[in-house]
Amino acid sequence: FENLGSPCMGCDIEGLDISPTGELFGSAGDNTDMPGALYEIDMNTGDRQMIGQPSGLEIDGISFNPMTGQLTGWAQDEGLLSINSGTGTVTIGAPSKGEIEDLTWANNGTTIYFVLNRDFSSNINPDASTDNGVGQKLLSYDSNVFQGVCDIAGEIEALEVLQDGRLLVGYHDESGQLAKVVDPETCASSVYNVPVPYTDIEGLAVCPPLYRRAGSVSSITLP
Repeated sequence: FENLGSPCMGCDIEGLDISPTGELFGSAGDNTDMPGALYEIDMNTGDRQMIGQPSGLEIDGISFNPMTGQLTGWAQDEGLLSINSGTGTVTIGAPSKGEIEDLTWANNGTTIYFVLNRDFSSNINPDASTDNGVGQKLLSYDSNVFQGVCDIAGEIEALEVLQDGRLLVGYHDESGQLAKVVDPETCASSVYNVPVPYTDIEGLAVCPPLYRRAGSVSSITLP
């Protein structure tokens, strides 16, 4: 693992994804002076450039549609967003009062997966608020319908799709446990305990195959 530039103090970057053409983007939550800011991040230096003006929303996660290139996000108590990656402008597409931890498009470009915030973890409906105290629920969104997929143990804050369609999840406050890989078709999972100097992974981004760099964490191979 390598640090990518200097820390972005006060940025509160909650969402992270790489576009189909290889640019890294990050989005801000609300624990910052720039809530809802969208950043393009240089993958060699870590330098950040804010795109447009901050939306003022708490953006929990972002993901590029792999087929259309459209950037999608989720804002707490607002719902599903379409985000213009060139201007930072947001449009609410599916209003909801729910809160998620992260989201990712499936490789087919028609299904979005979400990990719900623990306060909403026992209900398929993101508007319902019940905490089962066990883990979090993985949802899918397709054709304007939310559906439950799996219950995942642990406190998860990051979600990303792998090239084979499985989902990579990152944990909050778990020393040494980098990630779990979940098959959304069967809910089978594998845990990977990888020594890392961090205990609160907020976002994960896997490079599209054409833009993977040899030796980078984004090209990690998981059995």
